[in-house]
Amino acid sequence: MPFTVKPYRTPWWTLLRRYLATPQGQGTVLVAVFGGAGIGLVPSITERLVDFLPEELVGQEWHAVIFAAVALLVFLPLAVLGWNRAHARGVGVVINLFPSPSVARVEQTRAASRENHDMTLYIDPRPAVGDTDARPLAIRAAEALDNHVLDSVKNLDQTDVSLYPLAPLYDGFQLGRALWDFRPRSLTVMHKPRVIAAPAVRGVRLSAELTRPMPSAVASLAQPLLDVPHNLDGGLCTRVEGVDDADRHRLALIIDLINDGHVVPNALHVARTGQVHLPRTGRHTGYVLGPTPHDDGDSCAATVVIQTRTDSLDEASPDAFEAVARTIYQTWREARAEWERTIGHDDIETRIFIAAPLAIAIALGWVLHNEAAVHVVHHVRALTGSTRRDPA
Repeated sequence: MPFTVKPYRTPWWTLLRRYLATPQGQGTVLVAVFGGAGIGLVPSITERLVDFLPEELVGQEWHAVIFAAVALLVFLPLAVLGWNRAHARGVGVVINLFPSPSVARVEQTRAASRENHDMTLYIDPRPAVGDTDARPLAIRAAEALDNHVLDSVKNLDQTDVSLYPLAPLYDGFQLGRALWDFRPRSLTVMHKPRVIAAPAVRGVRLSAELTRPMPSAVASLAQPLLDVPHNLDGGLCTRVEGVDDADRHRLALIIDLINDGHVVPNALHVARTGQVHLPRTGRHTGYVLGPTPHDDGDSCAATVVIQTRTDSLDEASPDAFEAVARTIYQTWREARAEWERTIGHDDIETRIFIAAPLAIAIALGWVLHNEAAVHVVHHVRALTGSTRRDPA
């Protein structure tokens, strides 16, 4: 039987309320109210000015000139003010966390931001020569974001900020955590589809809504896009057999939203065994668990897998994209609670193996900002397929 979902339509009054809360809505109201008042004022002012004209100048032509001049003086400032308010498109911020970014990619991203926003900032937190600041790039980037935006706008709490991030997923997750205390009026992480010519679109809005239980209508947006397998008992967690008691507290959350056939098998192998090399070929999975890339680490006692049902999320609507992030967070909370009941205590460590759009990774970091026992397993693409004898 095919999987179907009843379409969800937002009520018109909800859309109206949201629109009136935006600069565009406020600009529309401004033009409508004062425009109506201006229509009544222009003829009255025109008649008074005509009364001051000498008799030889009184005529239909001069009456029309005065009417046009008064209308221009009344409506031009109103139009400029209303247009400025209606078209306040916020600040776009391009953040690069790659050690060696592609210059062309940076310029394309900055161009996309300039097209969508009134102001574009570029943040590159890589240390300069002689810089002794050893903090992670994500922390430096969040601090620079706060300082740059505060220096560039008058009121942060009245400013809409959109992020255009360029970063590995691991650093994106850390950036999301570091952004928790940055609170403009709205903070949105943009998503750049994998198709080069496709424009950047709204990915995930970082707000308290991400952490709240989802209404069924919102959950239905993500349901056709995600597959969350359950175990034979109907639970989320699949127990790993033969794990030492010392590792029973460790839970692996495996997220594959790019529909890559290698992500889940490789992540399951690393999670179950703690080994970063595949057993038959000896090839590296790309995951790093130890101090050096080829070191093995600890295993996990249970796994939870979330996969996409589609080739990619690029075709998903912004609301569905955000619903995916909320579904992943809610699934993790339910899985952690389930494993706590299974092992009899709440000291759970979660390891996240993630292959997903960058906006999703940043959103997860944001909602998990204070979860010290949640870690993203670093994946280095250059390591994938290498062996212990190969240079990393």
